[in-house]
Amino acid sequence: MKICDQSYINIINAIWLNRNQSRFQDKVLNWRTAINLITAKVSTSGNNTAKSSSISMHEFNIMKYFNVSIKPPRAPIIREVIWMPPLDTWIKINTDGSYVKNPAKASIGGIFRNNAGICVGCCHRDFRVSNH
Repeated sequence: MKICDQSYINIINAIWLNRNQSRFQDKVLNWRTAINLITAKVSTSGNNTAKSSSISMHEFNIMKYFNVSIKPPRAPIIREVIWMPPLDTWIKINTDGSYVKNPAKASIGGIFRNNAGICVGCCHRDFRVSNH
């Protein structure tokens, strides 16, 4: 869950808590108490999460306001891939696919290359996946 989502949830929680204490226990809480409650909860939950921050300036400003330590995203893993050409009269087909769980979608694709590495054809297909 993003930090800005946590702050919105804690704002709604503080409003709900103050309204219920006013309605059912005849207590009137100061608005500064509500702000301190929101700040403490967002700071605690934000600093205890293992999630990394996004690159959004809006989220960065929220995190700074609530004193949440910024956790940059991990660097991507880069792997070197070496393509080997096929024999003289052959065509090589390289394929790949991907799947996303929610919403359930999948895609596949392929590229056909001759021995000089020139693309002689390619294809792709998108699928909607059913869990039935």
